[in-house]
Formats: sequence, structure tokens, C-alpha cells
Amino acid sequence: MTPAAVGAARDLIDQVRLLHPAHDGRVRLIADFSGGRGWLVNIEVAGLLDINLPPWVVIDHPLHNAFASTSVVNLLTGLGVDLTTLRGVELAIMLDTVQVFGTQVTVDRAQLRCGDNFVQALAWADQGLDARQQAVQTAMGAPGPCTVHWNRDARVLELSNHAGLAATFGAEFIGSYAPAECSWCWGWANGSVSGELTAAITAVRDAAVRDAVTLPVLQAPGLPCSEPFAFALAHIAASRMGNGGMGIWRWPRPSGMQMFFAIDPGANTRRS
Repeated sequence: MTPAAVGAARDLIDQVRLLHPAHDGRVRLIADFSGGRGWLVNIEVAGLLDINLPPWVVIDHPLHNAFASTSVVNLLTGLGVDLTTLRGVELAIMLDTVQVFGTQVTVDRAQLRCGDNFVQALAWADQGLDARQQAVQTAMGAPGPCTVHWNRDARVLELSNHAGLAATFGAEFIGSYAPAECSWCWGWANGSVSGELTAAITAVRDAAVRDAVTLPVLQAPGLPCSEPFAFALAHIAASRMGNGGMGIWRWPRPSGMQMFFAIDPGANTRRS
């Protein structure tokens, strides 16, 4: 089995898990290739488990359906299927296996980015999340309308209003979401940001390895991503920072890039 086929099968299983988090491992996919490209037209789930994602985890179904469709194309290509003559295909998705055209592709469940440990990580991040976010929103909203500057040397966000510098907050760079590319990049994988500025998110990645917490989503440099899913990734990382977790703040940039920070509202110096 080629690495490309195994990687595509892993990606497909991950996307199906996001689209149907409670599926019991009996999923049937129908993909249509009659228009010259693969597109999922039907997903049948045989049974559901007692699994619920936190209410703040929102899945952009059309976009993740597109990600899954891309994974189907990549899987068939990795298996050597001639897509030019293909009109349709049926796939069976299990918890760690994809079956198509009589071929079974098995992946290591420990390498799934959206497997059981990912669901548990979301539940962990959910503990105290409302209070953390409320603290960040209250603290950063107190100065009123402000402009924001990331002081990289001091590792703080500086808020300025009409009277000048209003407040500074300790800020750890988590990662960035690129809407045009529908992709997420962890801060430690961003070559334009120095190592000192990514120390906190690098520590989160390394702790997962050191403590044998199988959470590949923290260890992959980047991955296909929707805007709501970017918030979920940021919350998972921020819940592992500071003393008992930190809240997050998104900073949209003029280029369209969205930067995510973990904010410590207690590390605030009020200036006016």
C-alpha cells in the first residue's frame, strides 16, 4: 500500500469524523465522478454512538464535504485508479479502515487527527472555556474602541485609543488561518515568526509528545481548515497554556490572514 493512499485514507476518515462525530464505524459514501471531478453526493451512517461535541464547535459541512471529496480523489489516485473513465464509486468507512473496489486501506488510529483523542481534547478545552473567554472579552473591551499592535519584542498586544496607549496584554501566538487557502498553520511551523514568539505553542506540541498524548493535530504543521474549525484548534491549544488554560483572541489582518493568540487578561498594564 502506497503512503499516498494511506495518507488519503487517514484524511478521509478524519473528515467523515468531523461531518458525523458520533458515527459507529459503519459509513457508506457515494462519490460522483460524472462531471470530471469527484464529489460526495451521499453519506449514509448506519449507527450513532453517545458522542456530542461542545456547542462552540461548529462544523462547516459544505467545506469539510469538499475536503472529504478531495481525499477520495487522492485515495483513488494513490491506488492507481484511472479517474478519467470513472463515473461513480462507493466507499465503506470504518473507524480505521476504508474499503473501495475490493481494496482495504487500514490506517493507524493513533495517527488520526480527528480521532477519539481529538474529541476528548475538545471536551477538555470546554472546561472553563466560557469563563476564560469572558475574562478576555471584558479586559480587552474595557478601553473602548482601539487599534491593536503586536509588540513582538515584549510578546504583548498593545491597545491604543484616542488618548494613546490604553493597555497591554500578554499574548502567545497560537497559529493562523488562511481563508483563501482554507488552511491552518500552527505558530511553530510559521517560518516568518521567530522561535521566541512561538515558545508557548511549541511547548504545547512537545508536551503532547513527551506525555504520550496521541494528538497528531497538534503535531502536524498545518491542515485543511474552515474558519469555525480554526477556533476549535485555537481553543484546544490555549486550554493547555498558562495556569489552567487561556482564552483566545482572533486578529484579522488586511491580507485576509487571521492570527490567533492566547491572551492572559491578568497580564495587563492599564495606561489610561
